[in-house]
Amino acid sequence: MDIDAASDVDSKAYRALEAVTLSPLVIPLLFGVAVLVGGAAFVGEGRGAPIDQFVSLYQSVIVLFLAAIGTLPVLLVVGTLTSIHFDMQAIKSSTVGWNPSSDRVLRWRYLLSPVVGIYYLYKRHQHIPDRGGHEWWYWLLAASTFAPVVVLLSVGALFYWSEHGGFMLLSLGTGICISTVFPVAIYQDAKYARWKSADWKPNPAVYLGLALVSMFLLFAPFVGGYYLHHRNRMTH
Repeated sequence: MDIDAASDVDSKAYRALEAVTLSPLVIPLLFGVAVLVGGAAFVGEGRGAPIDQFVSLYQSVIVLFLAAIGTLPVLLVVGTLTSIHFDMQAIKSSTVGWNPSSDRVLRWRYLLSPVVGIYYLYKRHQHIPDRGGHEWWYWLLAASTFAPVVVLLSVGALFYWSEHGGFMLLSLGTGICISTVFPVAIYQDAKYARWKSADWKPNPAVYLGLALVSMFLLFAPFVGGYYLHHRNRMTH
């Protein structure tokens, strides 16, 4: 089926599935905020400022961080299965010539959740166009690909030349927070490129999966650089 000629099925369940799939990013984001607050406390203490507010904020962030770790597995399983169920109903009632129920992998979705969420998005993007995204996601992607590298280099420099660990923690926390934008940006920009480009049709779910894995295994700049290279070559 010609993906460009297919009808978009913009169901709320589909948007919910995207949000649920991206929800694990809350964990590194909260961790980055905790590191930032810790760094700010060290800097403030070094300058003689009271740190009671920093300590209270740090404790609150840690509580949120631990709560996210405890609740996200349940959210991922329930949210993924529920979103897929209702999106399949929306697709079934549409004119799209794709029946997700016939997919062998999706028949086992109750056992494969939440990993099946990425697979479902992959198959959905294969058959149904998502005319979403925006051009400015490209610039957020470029920033989130390379900015953490610059920040981490700054952390190394501060560790070598500075005796104050607070500035190092501030730099590290900034890098972690910026890196959480990367999977969102590459997914949204791939949707935009798939819609706008006549010659290049990247599957957004493929790059989302690679981005999530690469971010935790610390090779996100290579995935982002590879994508941006092809993006510039095929769309400009």
